[in-house]
Amino acid sequence: MNRKLLIVFLQQAILSVLFRDALGGTFVLTDIKPCENGDISQIKEVRVTPCDKEPCEIPRGSFVLVEADFIANQNSSEPKVNIEAKIKDEYLPFPSLKPDGCNGKNLQCPLLKGKSYTFQDKLEVMPFYPMITVDSKWKLTGDDEKVIFCFLAPVSVVQAQT
Repeated sequence: MNRKLLIVFLQQAILSVLFRDALGGTFVLTDIKPCENGDISQIKEVRVTPCDKEPCEIPRGSFVLVEADFIANQNSSEPKVNIEAKIKDEYLPFPSLKPDGCNGKNLQCPLLKGKSYTFQDKLEVMPFYPMITVDSKWKLTGDDEKVIFCFLAPVSVVQAQT
């Protein structure tokens, strides 16, 4: 392993531990479901920080870290991220989402078919978000818009503790 890659790996590991400690507990989700016309067999584990039960209760005005361990089902040089919340019968996009799947998502691009990865995304839950329980939809697509992974997970936005 070259020196630069090793340094980046160590920085990511240290930041991950510090970020988890600052936020609180990490919970492995068991209630994930496949998106429409999909399967979740390529997903090995999904973790949310902070969370201690399902649905995860995420306080307004805080940050949430979502990690998904998966095996790539295709090669992709420019994967795209899409996160939505199902409100009533409609999926609405997560505001201010950066769709680039390579930058800031802990993925080493290009993705190679059959290789294991850990997707990470840190999202801010704005203070003005409604207090609601929704199904969140997390999707990563490849260069040809073919789905790499897509899962639904329940989440509750709750009032921040004072």
